[in-house]
Amino acid sequence: MNLELWKKRKKELKLKYEDVSAQSGVPLTTVKYIFCGYVTAPRIDTVEAIEKVLGIKSEIAITIPETVTKLTEQLKAHVTNAVKTLDLLDGKLNTPETVANNTLVGKSIKTLRKRRNITQLELSTAVDISQYTLSGYERDIIKPDVETALKIENYFGVTVDY
Repeated sequence: MNLELWKKRKKELKLKYEDVSAQSGVPLTTVKYIFCGYVTAPRIDTVEAIEKVLGIKSEIAITIPETVTKLTEQLKAHVTNAVKTLDLLDGKLNTPETVANNTLVGKSIKTLRKRRNITQLELSTAVDISQYTLSGYERDIIKPDVETALKIENYFGVTVDY
């Protein structure tokens, strides 16, 4: 929406706000607010209706399809990369070596926590999980998700290899 162009075109056509409103079907108050700059992001259908009255080819009609196409392509690329990453992770997570190492995760967390003389409550609060969940990790009943594992790593200053 190019407000200066709109104002210029309205003046060239010798239109009043009432004329723009009547011809576009946009309420008079809305038309006035837009032309006075009080409304800076009007609805798409409002812009298109006013631009039709003013004889201006809608910028929205030109840019939206291009933008949607670009965003769709970017989204497809991200999804494809995410699927590839998950496939790789799935292959790595199901190896006998990884399964054996996963039983050590809980023991490692508990060992690090006890060495630092930290309670379950303190650690769980620091990494934003419940004490009950942390207890499950330490007893190897449940496994931390990647985000939580990274938080625990950062808290203790170690890597998953620990």
